[in-house]
Amino acid sequence: MSDLVQRLLDRAYSGKATDALCEEAATEIERLNVAITSYAASSKAAAREINELKTALARLADQDATFSVIGGNMIVDVDAKLTDAEREAVKLAAEWFAAVPIGDTLRALLERLG
Repeated sequence: MSDLVQRLLDRAYSGKATDALCEEAATEIERLNVAITSYAASSKAAAREINELKTALARLADQDATFSVIGGNMIVDVDAKLTDAEREAVKLAAEWFAAVPIGDTLRALLERLG
């Protein structure tokens, strides 16, 4: 309880009759103090969350990625690039497994990764 609130309450109850205006003022000040404290806590939490989101987005932006929003959900597709050695290894594996479904999968992977 603040000093002002205590002084108002002391004044409200100091006479033979309660000073309703002082009592109401003290009650309102206390209510506003509680609201301010609550809003301050919410603001700090929101600021922390915003900073965390900024950091996460900055980290994603450092990667080769495509962002989209579908139905309110954020979709992140990381654009992967194969090295020449990786491409050759996948190409060779696709040739070895040409007769089975995994060969088609490996060829499709090579096409998709360009």
